[in-house]
Amino acid sequence: MRRAIEYLNDLDIVCVQTLGTYALNQEVETVKRAIEMMKSHRCNRCLFDHRQTEVIAETMEAYERSDRYKEIGLEPQMRIASLLQEITRDLQFYRDAAVTRGWTVEIFDDYDAALAWLKKSDQ
Repeated sequence: MRRAIEYLNDLDIVCVQTLGTYALNQEVETVKRAIEMMKSHRCNRCLFDHRQTEVIAETMEAYERSDRYKEIGLEPQMRIASLLQEITRDLQFYRDAAVTRGWTVEIFDDYDAALAWLKKSDQ
């Protein structure tokens, strides 16, 4: 899997673009790097653009993923939007499990909707 992580100054968003296969249980390092960049720019918004990626998320991996967020530095006020080609049941389950645990995450299949949701914290 290839990834590019950059800070978009004009949007005040960290953007992570992935290409290939993104296995939810194996890509903790990608999230760590994104969180580090968010903190270095005093930014609370991150967009994971997985539109060119096959995201693999089995139910238990999706459930356990949100349990690891605190240990890797995610803070409750940070907003994470994942942009996908297709929103599967397992990815919806991941989103529900994360929100239930207090994380501000959402999944989208529309770029403009994802940006609008991330920017909601500005209002």
